[in-house]
Amino acid sequence: SIFAPNSSFLYSLSSISGTAWDEHAGNPDLEKSGLNRVEIAIQKQPPTGPWWKETSRTWGYSNSYVQTHPDDPYFAAASLTAGSEAAGWYALDVDTPSWEDGMSYRVRARAFDEVNIVSSVDERQFTYDVTIPTASITLPGGTGSRSSRNLPTISGTAVDNYAVKSVDIRIKDT
Repeated sequence: SIFAPNSSFLYSLSSISGTAWDEHAGNPDLEKSGLNRVEIAIQKQPPTGPWWKETSRTWGYSNSYVQTHPDDPYFAAASLTAGSEAAGWYALDVDTPSWEDGMSYRVRARAFDEVNIVSSVDERQFTYDVTIPTASITLPGGTGSRSSRNLPTISGTAVDNYAVKSVDIRIKDT
C-alpha cells in the first residue's frame, strides 16, 4: 500500500513510499514465498497524460503506448528486503520527476512475491500546488492604518488556484 503521497494536494513530495506484504488470499496457514520487489509507475495529468520513464528521466511513455504495454512504465522501488514477509519501500526524488506546479499526478504501486505472483495495484492521485494564495481587505477600504469606533464589518477576498482552506485575520488594538 502507498503511504506517500497521502493527500489530494501537495506542496512537497521528496519520496514515494509504502509497505508491502506477502499474503495468501485470506489463508494465513499457507506458506509464503516472501516478497521479491515493489514497482511503481507515475502518470502526469491522468487519465490521458504521459507516463514517467525512469530510465531516461522523461515523460517517455504516451498513454496510448501504455494501454498496449501496461508493464513498461513500472520501475523498481528501493529498500525492500527480498524474501521478507512484509517490508517498507520507497522511491526518492532522484528516481521521480520534478513535480510541476498545477499538475495532477497518479502514482501506482504493485508488489511481487518470490514466485512472481503480483498484487493488485494500489493507486493515489494528487495535484502539486506551490502557488501562494492571496488575500486582500475590501472593508474598511484604503491603505495604511485606520481608526474607527464603529466598524461592524470587516470583509475581503481570498484567492487560490484550487481552494481556499481558511483565512485568518489579526486585529491590533493600539
